[in-house]
Amino acid sequence: HHGGEDMFPEGWGVGQGTDGYGNPFLTFGPPYHIDLGFLDHEGFHVFQYSANSPGFVYSGDSQWYIEATANWFDNYRNYKNTDEGFHCGAIEAIPHQALWHSFDNGAPSDPINWSTGIRQYAMSVLLFYMTEIAKIDRSAIASGFYDAITDLPQM
Repeated sequence: HHGGEDMFPEGWGVGQGTDGYGNPFLTFGPPYHIDLGFLDHEGFHVFQYSANSPGFVYSGDSQWYIEATANWFDNYRNYKNTDEGFHCGAIEAIPHQALWHSFDNGAPSDPINWSTGIRQYAMSVLLFYMTEIAKIDRSAIASGFYDAITDLPQM
C-alpha cells in the first residue's frame, strides 16, 4: 500500500472475514502488520474459522468466547508485552453484565461504548487465569472448537 497508489483504502485495519466466494481472508493494514499481538489474535481467528462446533459460532451468546480465546492466545504468546490489564477495566466498570455479553446480544438499552465493546476481549483474563494460574490444560481452551459441541462455551 503506497499512499493511495493502489486499490486499498487509506486507514484500513486488521480483521478476519469471509469474501464473496465464501473464502476466509485476513487483513493487516500498516502499522498493525508488524504487531505481534494483532498477528497472534487474528491468526487464532484463522484457526477458529474451520471449527465444527455449532455452539462455538461467532454470534450471540458464544461470540464472546471467539474474541476471548483469540486474546488469550495473544496473552499466552506475548505475556510480557500485553496490555490486557487495561481491558479489565471493562469488567470492573460493568460487573453486572453477563459473562457472554458481546457486540450483538446485549439488551436494547445497553449503551454502545468502550466498556461494552471491549468486554469480550477482556474476558481473556479469565481464560488466562484458568490456564496459567489454575493450571487447566491449555488444550481445553481450544479443543472445543473441533469437538462438534452444540453447547455454548460457558456451559
